[in-house]
Amino acid sequence: MTEQRKQHITLQLDAHHISLNVIADQEHLYRNATKILNEKYRHYQRKMQTSSAEQLWVYVALDMAVNLCAEEHAQRLQPIDEKIKEIIDTKSSFADWLNNQNVRNQLKLDIKICLVKNGYPPQYSPEVFNKVMEQVENFEENQ
Repeated sequence: MTEQRKQHITLQLDAHHISLNVIADQEHLYRNATKILNEKYRHYQRKMQTSSAEQLWVYVALDMAVNLCAEEHAQRLQPIDEKIKEIIDTKSSFADWLNNQNVRNQLKLDIKICLVKNGYPPQYSPEVFNKVMEQVENFEENQ
């Protein structure tokens, strides 16, 4: 394994200077992350003018964590979305499933099985299945 070249950089977060040794090829990632953090900090600083710097950084951290969780959730659902689209494409190639209750019921069951097999939702919830089916129907009607 080859050792990657390190580079010393100094970043500014609000009024604080932070010195780091980073992999040279990743310097731009640290600079971009610093820019995003500072933008979020200034956003919360404008919104919550009476908050301390510590409180503002907590809001920034929470904001970033929520965004990361949402992104991970979307990535986890991507394969499920593709499988559902495949199920819909297959059913719709043989029948007008929106207007045929038997085909519609089978589609609903196939989608439910697909979701469960892929661990979604984490806890059983009929509302989630209904919401997914509603989105499928809305998407198909607006095609």
